[in-house]
Amino acid sequence: MIILSSIILIVELIVLPVILGVLFTSHMKEYSGKIIASWIFGIAFMFCEFQIMAVPLVLFDARFSTLFYLYIALVFFEAIVAFSRHRKELVAMIVNQKANIKRIGFLGFVVIISILMQAFMLSYFEHVDDDDARFVPSAVAAIEK
Repeated sequence: MIILSSIILIVELIVLPVILGVLFTSHMKEYSGKIIASWIFGIAFMFCEFQIMAVPLVLFDARFSTLFYLYIALVFFEAIVAFSRHRKELVAMIVNQKANIKRIGFLGFVVIISILMQAFMLSYFEHVDDDDARFVPSAVAAIEK
């Protein structure tokens, strides 16, 4: 189950923004063919699109599941359209990234592993005192009596 969740997370946070970002970067000469620029434009587009959809649905008191399914359907439809229109550019970006990965070198991989280890340590060894949220008001109430 964790593998499936990881795959869905990678698709949602990396693959879909790159595919959607190509819709914008293909029209900009300075960003055309750059995967990072496509990812940034795709993430911004997805956030903007969600906000544009969420505000009216919140005002009309729609259920969250309605917003969720509508948003997912729209994003996947846009991704299919973007992939079908810019397939050659997406493949060229992936091929060009292989050369960029070779340029990173050993030090780059050490930095990436260090960042991933820090993120893992932060999330795995995080200590949360959830009971403090109940303890503080109880202590204040006891002092007031």
